[in-house]
Amino acid sequence: MFARLEMAGLNLFPSKPVVSKLTSPLVSFSFDDFPKSAATIGAEIMEESHILATYYLTGSNCQSCFENVEQYDGDDVLRLYKAGHEIACHSYAHPRLRGRTKEEIAVDLANNLSFARALIGQDFQFQSFAYPYGEFDASSRGLMGDSFETARGVYRGVNKATIDFANLRTVPLELRRFNAAYLRSHIDDAIKNNGWIIFFTHDVADNCTNYGSTPKILFDTIQEVKSAGIEVLTVRDAARKIMAAHLPTVSTS
Repeated sequence: MFARLEMAGLNLFPSKPVVSKLTSPLVSFSFDDFPKSAATIGAEIMEESHILATYYLTGSNCQSCFENVEQYDGDDVLRLYKAGHEIACHSYAHPRLRGRTKEEIAVDLANNLSFARALIGQDFQFQSFAYPYGEFDASSRGLMGDSFETARGVYRGVNKATIDFANLRTVPLELRRFNAAYLRSHIDDAIKNNGWIIFFTHDVADNCTNYGSTPKILFDTIQEVKSAGIEVLTVRDAARKIMAAHLPTVSTS
């Protein structure tokens, strides 16, 4: 209970605030951990729709079963990367960051980067991060804000007005809460406020977990976004577009 109250309090005070000057809404799709089905079924749906997603990588999950769900393998990571999807950081061991020292977290992040570089190449660098279990404290939020362009939490909502790049809000596409009205309300909010929606889920299957999406949920969401004419970018590219609009233009004359 204390942890939730602490996080709720931190949520009121952005540590990496960026004033959005977007003139049109944005959407990003993302997958956490990530399950094998997200790398196969999910990626196929994305690519058939000409959309690139962000895959938050947990190195220790490779070729394993995490929370009873089959996870990705090394070939999946390389194929997704070559297809243009963003490979982002979700920690190596998936620890809860609250209460951990900066040194402990730094070791975990270094392990995840080394793992990713062994698959992708030594020049690879993560740009985006997602908190394991959505948990953070003031110390870990500050560290993630310094270490990555963005860090994404699990607080629900559309990113708009002043956006905390160290605690981006999300709109889960989880079976347990998804319905047409839920989806439409967030899309309408993004359109009205030139906001940025970051959809996230885990596995993608007809018999998905409560934290995952059926192929229909993913497909229907994509169709709603396309019908609304909203641009879809990876988390990295959406953040950079917002920053480009936020930063003052430097005169070259």
